[in-house]
Amino acid sequence: MAPALAQTKLYTKDDYYNLPENVHAELVDGQFYGMSAPVKTNIYDDLWIDFTKFIL
Repeated sequence: MAPALAQTKLYTKDDYYNLPENVHAELVDGQFYGMSAPVKTNIYDDLWIDFTKFIL
């Protein structure tokens, strides 16, 4: 008996738009790829880095 072929579902943009808001994923060629959450940068961190570069 031949082994069964794995069937993969092709997702659509409707599936993408129906993802929960806390799920970070990209839809590429009908497949979802998990993405990391965006990093929030703090303007004070950037200013501190600029300040230390200026002092040193």
